[in-house]
Amino acid sequence: MTVAIAARFPWGRLRKVVTSLPGSHFPGAIVLMADSRWTYDSRPPEDMGQKVWPLAPERGIGAVFSGDVRVAEEAFAVMADRLKSGDINPHMVGSQASSVLRHVYEAHVRRRKKGTKPESLIAIVGMVNRRGQSAMMSFSHLTDFQPVMEAEVIAAGRPTACKKFLDGLAAVEDSLLPNPGSWELDPHVWAMQLATHLYHGVIEPGEDPKVGGHVQLAVLSEQGWREDKISTTSTPDIPETWQQVTTERDELRRYHEVWKVPRLASGELDFGLRRLVEPSL
Repeated sequence: MTVAIAARFPWGRLRKVVTSLPGSHFPGAIVLMADSRWTYDSRPPEDMGQKVWPLAPERGIGAVFSGDVRVAEEAFAVMADRLKSGDINPHMVGSQASSVLRHVYEAHVRRRKKGTKPESLIAIVGMVNRRGQSAMMSFSHLTDFQPVMEAEVIAAGRPTACKKFLDGLAAVEDSLLPNPGSWELDPHVWAMQLATHLYHGVIEPGEDPKVGGHVQLAVLSEQGWREDKISTTSTPDIPETWQQVTTERDELRRYHEVWKVPRLASGELDFGLRRLVEPSL
């Protein structure tokens, strides 16, 4: 297991303000992050796992997962191959991800020895196009991987770690919105603060042995895919100490897809997917 976080920017008070402005278009972004710990039954944990996946970064699609590693890696590899070409929109990506995750999970159930079913698995897929339209969907083995549209912030994985992270969101928001005249509007700054909170508030205390290592962080915005990580040997709240592991934003390939979806009266996007269940943490 692990702790996996996904957020659709803007969220909280900032989203309420943005969506209340008639005719306004505020470019969205998707933040994906997780810890890096793999745990085993018969040997010590390793802090080198990849849980944030660039499914199709040149098309603005990425994912993060919590749970069975082999199922997630196999499913993401299939999804990445299928997303290389063809039309994309949130409804199509959601349906395809649901089908692939279900097929791979069921295949592992059949292949594994009796009594050794795959672990629980929650995957979160986010997508942004070059117009700043965004969508975020979660998929759980508990609901047969049916797509669930997520509006703002979701935490999946170890219950205690998820609760600690979500309980601290208000303080993160307060630090970025001290007063109406000095609001921070850069999604990368918001992502950095979330990652710092995940590291200092959840990982560093070491209260859950299955959560540890560094923070993997990716931001999907209209400017491209950007990925960073926080090392356990650096100082997460100082941006200069972060280890950047991909190219700079201005070197990334621009998104070449502009999927179109209708807008609701409130200004939110209608992705054609019903919210089936509340996500279980």
